[in-house]
Amino acid sequence: RDFTETDSEMANQAQPRPRYSACIADLHRIVNTKEARAIVELPQPEYSDFMNNNSLSPETLFEKQIFRRLGVLTDQGLETQGDKCPLCWLSRRVCYCADVPLVSTCHNFYIVQHFKEILRPSNTGKLIALALDATILIPGLTEHNQQIKEICSRPNTCVVYPTDDALLMPQFHSCCVKGVAPCQEQEEEQPELDDEQFVANFDALFNDNDDNTPDTNEPQTETTADSSAAQQKENDEAEKQQPAPDEPVERTYPNILTDTVTMNFIFIDATWHQVRGLFRHLPKLPCVKLAHPEGHTSFFQPLRNQPMPGRLSTFEACVLLLQEMGLEKTTRDALFYGMKKHVDVVLRQSHRPMAYGTIPTKGKPWKIKRDALKKELEEAEQLDGEPEARPLLN
Repeated sequence: RDFTETDSEMANQAQPRPRYSACIADLHRIVNTKEARAIVELPQPEYSDFMNNNSLSPETLFEKQIFRRLGVLTDQGLETQGDKCPLCWLSRRVCYCADVPLVSTCHNFYIVQHFKEILRPSNTGKLIALALDATILIPGLTEHNQQIKEICSRPNTCVVYPTDDALLMPQFHSCCVKGVAPCQEQEEEQPELDDEQFVANFDALFNDNDDNTPDTNEPQTETTADSSAAQQKENDEAEKQQPAPDEPVERTYPNILTDTVTMNFIFIDATWHQVRGLFRHLPKLPCVKLAHPEGHTSFFQPLRNQPMPGRLSTFEACVLLLQEMGLEKTTRDALFYGMKKHVDVVLRQSHRPMAYGTIPTKGKPWKIKRDALKKELEEAEQLDGEPEARPLLN
């Protein structure tokens, strides 16, 4: 049957996502055009011969490849199975759209997503679309390429990507408020912020002076050994005052989520290897990076090991950016709960134990292999001496 925006709205009637729903409906319209269906319905040998046709441009072949992949996934996910939620891309029986709160903001958020991530159950970019009613764009589709070019031409637009010359959120916001180009702001002296708490939080990042450099105007009364010992003592005391590694550092930020200046944020949703390729193909834009990504342990770790510290999933990077824009702690925790439930659902659907326990253990809406259930009973018998009484799973 044909897919419409009404189907998307049914996924979460309490908090509709009109832009995200329209985006999914438009994507379904694109892959059901006559041109796309001709590629999707080709048998595999003929499709391989078509892709080896050197007379077509690389851009055309790439778009045909996207048609093929999205068309097959759409047929399998939304028509063959028929019960998948079009917003979270999971079975409606385990849909968690209602667990992701809708954040109110005056800013616009866009997700430039690699075509291999669309309709992928473990993908976290869709959580950004759920939380912010954002638009997903796939580079390579002609219509989406035009939209990306138009969005990048707007003022106050940035890419959330940690380059060497990337700005922090307060710096980019200051540029937008002053109406100056971010590259000009970088060359000038760092802006002075009015909010005392905000200045205190970013003082170490804005201050270029070395705190350990002695003042030449003051007489030096301590010897080098005494100075080193005193410095070591101060460092030891500072380490004792630091919170435990598992305890997140709570910082206070001014609320600019409902600011008078509208900003446009582009998130690149792909693997780290794919992200670099997509970033190079975007028009040159100022980049914004997180202030303290290393202080957050990724909730996505049970599904995929991050290549190095500070690497986060797309959704977690978005939530931390919203926190730097003044997102309340309760809303942040609710968003992270949706992330944890996303991880648990994907783990259970692949017959692995949950990582965060966000899903009830009884009445599971999916089937678990009997071998896995037998293993759980054997482990319980070894621990307790007697097998734990558990209801049979459907």
